[in-house]
Amino acid sequence: MSFQKINLFIITVLLALMGLTFAFPEGKVILAGHEFKYPSFDKFWNKKKVEHKDISEVEEQFDDEQLEVNTECDTCAGGQYTVIETEPDKIEKQPVQVPIIVPDGLKAQWNNMFKKLANAKAEKVRVIHYGDSQLEGDRITGYIREKLQSTYGGYGPGFVPVMPVYNQIAVKIENIGDWKREAIFDKSSKMVEDKRYGLWCSYTTMNKIVLPDSLQDSVQITDGAEYAVKISASGRAFSHARTFSELSIHYGDVEGNLTIEVTQAGAPIYSSKLDTGSYYKELKVNLGSTSDIMVNFKGTGNAKFFGFTFEKGPGVYMDNVAMRGSSGTIFTKMNGTLFSQMGARRDPALVIMQFGGNSVPHLDSPDGAYSYARWMVSQINRVKRACPNACILFIGPSDMSTLIEEEYQSYPYLGDMIKALKAMCWKQNVAYFDLCETMGGLNSMPTWVEKGYAAKDYTHFAPAGTRIVSELLFKALINSRNP
Repeated sequence: MSFQKINLFIITVLLALMGLTFAFPEGKVILAGHEFKYPSFDKFWNKKKVEHKDISEVEEQFDDEQLEVNTECDTCAGGQYTVIETEPDKIEKQPVQVPIIVPDGLKAQWNNMFKKLANAKAEKVRVIHYGDSQLEGDRITGYIREKLQSTYGGYGPGFVPVMPVYNQIAVKIENIGDWKREAIFDKSSKMVEDKRYGLWCSYTTMNKIVLPDSLQDSVQITDGAEYAVKISASGRAFSHARTFSELSIHYGDVEGNLTIEVTQAGAPIYSSKLDTGSYYKELKVNLGSTSDIMVNFKGTGNAKFFGFTFEKGPGVYMDNVAMRGSSGTIFTKMNGTLFSQMGARRDPALVIMQFGGNSVPHLDSPDGAYSYARWMVSQINRVKRACPNACILFIGPSDMSTLIEEEYQSYPYLGDMIKALKAMCWKQNVAYFDLCETMGGLNSMPTWVEKGYAAKDYTHFAPAGTRIVSELLFKALINSRNP
């Protein structure tokens, strides 16, 4: 083929494609049931580069050392970063660029929550932080907990699963035996029939067969199997979380013969046979130190273990409940009686619900955002019924980016999601914290990635970014007193 014919062919194809943009100006065409996308004429000739946000106003709230992007550090408190030391009275005098929005109907209860915090040196004040994978490993929660405990008192990380399924820094836990986790938010497993997941949305059980009482005298296939959990304080935890003297085991639905024995440095310190029955109980053990703790589970029975809690006397205790992939629409799917029983026993002063991010990529219209917000009303009401004395704080999604026309931009309906959630929270007397605006607003995520504050998935925070948003959340919380 001659050079002229090749050029003629290329020009013909380009003219045909240009003609396509005139014939179908929407930038797409459907042929034989398949959708083909291409740059529209207007976008091809007038393409505007997306302007990524300048986040200097965010960075101006920190000094250079606080903004430093650290490399992996296994010995640092908090894993890869330490808390920023600031006196609470100084924080209250600093302006907050993105405050917590407290509706008028919540203000009296919100002020009462701060009165409870002020009295935390005399009594336990609990906080539950529900959220998606942004919280995994005690991220954000651990930082806020450390600041609250430094301010109001308290030691220990609060709730930790009996069998953590992801890396976490709160407490070192080693499982011995064949354990199994059931979680309401785990899309890879079928929902359990009784839906009794509990306040922390999951439980751990021993993966063994429990024979009926009529066969208890026969040879047991589970005899000789060892089930235990080895526990010690984590050197990667924040300072106050490393100290605890009270271990509580939260359990229920006991079947058959089961005894719990707790030893420390090999010496027995507690032993109790668990009563059978489908109810929730808390078993508390006083510890001599925070190392070489072994919880042994003996017998042919089984139970649901909703989790451990680690505390020490009065103070603030903040539970990290991270649910990877969850949109937060799981609360009404669980057994409400057990959820309320555990909620009444824990009686938190504040419940934080940090959701929305996992739903944003699936939105195809503004209506989808408002549908999600309406769906969250029933979830919030379930939490309110279980924890009637708690204020609810909803943390909306951060900025999140996706490739649109070869550039990372905020998801198209993220702004609609934030507007819908703000309106819903105001109407439902739920406080709201705008995490996206805290970052600098829409299209700020690419800048965070460039600076090392966020991961290259353009969704999750890197350690430095986690510290930034955690500190800004804490400042906003302290400044929300007397709204």
